Amino acid sequence: MSILSRSFQKIMDTMKGKKHIQEKDLELMMKDIRLSFLEADVNYDVITHFNHLIKEKAVGKEVLKGLEPQQQVVKIINDVLTTVLGSKNIPLQLNNPYDVVLLVGLQGSGKTTTAGKLAYFVKKKLNKKVLLIAADTYRPGAVKQLVSIGEKINIDVFFQQNKNTMNIIDNGLKYALHNGFETVIIDTTGRSALDQDMLDEIKTIKEKVKPSETLIVADSLLGQKASVVAKGFHEAFHATGVIMTKMDADIKGGSVLSIKYVTNLPIKFMSSSEKHDDDNFEIFYPDRMSSRLLGMGDMLTLIEQVEDKVNSEQDKKLVDRLLQDDYNYHDLQKQFKLLKKIGSMKKILNFIPGIGSKIRNMPMLDKDIITQFETIIQSMTKEERLQPQLIQSNNRRRCRIAKGSGNKLKDVNLLIDFIEKQKQISKKMGNMELDNLSALDNPEELLKQFMDQN
Repeated sequence: MSILSRSFQKIMDTMKGKKHIQEKDLELMMKDIRLSFLEADVNYDVITHFNHLIKEKAVGKEVLKGLEPQQQVVKIINDVLTTVLGSKNIPLQLNNPYDVVLLVGLQGSGKTTTAGKLAYFVKKKLNKKVLLIAADTYRPGAVKQLVSIGEKINIDVFFQQNKNTMNIIDNGLKYALHNGFETVIIDTTGRSALDQDMLDEIKTIKEKVKPSETLIVADSLLGQKASVVAKGFHEAFHATGVIMTKMDADIKGGSVLSIKYVTNLPIKFMSSSEKHDDDNFEIFYPDRMSSRLLGMGDMLTLIEQVEDKVNSEQDKKLVDRLLQDDYNYHDLQKQFKLLKKIGSMKKILNFIPGIGSKIRNMPMLDKDIITQFETIIQSMTKEERLQPQLIQSNNRRRCRIAKGSGNKLKDVNLLIDFIEKQKQISKKMGNMELDNLSALDNPEELLKQFMDQN
């Protein structure tokens, strides 16, 4: 969780138990927002604008019917955050039979890695034939890196040795047209800082290739500096959008606000991790980002990712097995494989409202608990996997499984508790008895029941 998210959570907690939002509450809230934004390295103009919008929405406003003051504060902050972040998603403009996308960014921003991620996205989600052009001739190893990425994701990469940048791009575009490619993504030259020669080169390329999109790859770890860099690019040749990188490592969380406000460009994607074929390259939705920053989760993104991964009849049958009375370790083992396709347990829980703000102090989730459970199940006999009661009622079997899997007896007991609680909850969900699930009202307690080994 970022500094910004924790600060918003703290601000909302101060409103608990209040019957009315008073002027002094508003002033204190705006002061806390100002301090948290400064700590998160947010551009000062953004802070001023944000507080102005907060005051505009809150002063003299009656609490909405059915909402407590804390809920009203959440709604106001959520609305303002969404507005500052852009209100709505602006999709890629790739509507022609043949489109060119220009990627620009500083060295170290993750530009070349992002080229691969974007290419994979366009191929998979938009069903287009994609060509990557390796035109970063300045950074040693950039061409080799892009070729390697292309091989991993099965996307063609056009490159040439001992040619200048414009020749490579000209030849690459001719190759694309001749071979029926629908989208061409050009990885342009980067520098360690904004450099006039680089800006002039990109401007020349843009004027010649007339791209459908010119996207700035911005390193979220740079904080306010990222907005200065993005502004410099945009002023030089008018970009069409921004891709935020390293979002998983941005502990401050303020760069996205600064870049959107300073450039007024739509943020089109946000990216994390070095992988090119996973869910860590996401379409940017301002309302969903606002929800995450406020610790309210992002169920829509989670649902989309699950639907994208659970696409076969076999996978759907696995999910249905959760509600069956004879659910067993064999089913759980298969479902773990399905869960791995969706993402880590910690990542999934972060999307769920009320849970993301609770799990940062739970070290168990930092371990690969799924892999641990899998090794335990693999040490069971076929009979034990199909009949969980055999292990539950026999300590000697549990000790054998623990020793055979390289785990402790308490780890086996944790797995037994896990599957029993999962069966209980699934059964109640199947019977629509959610009102009886008091643990679901307290996600932290529910997680502790499942995960805490201490």
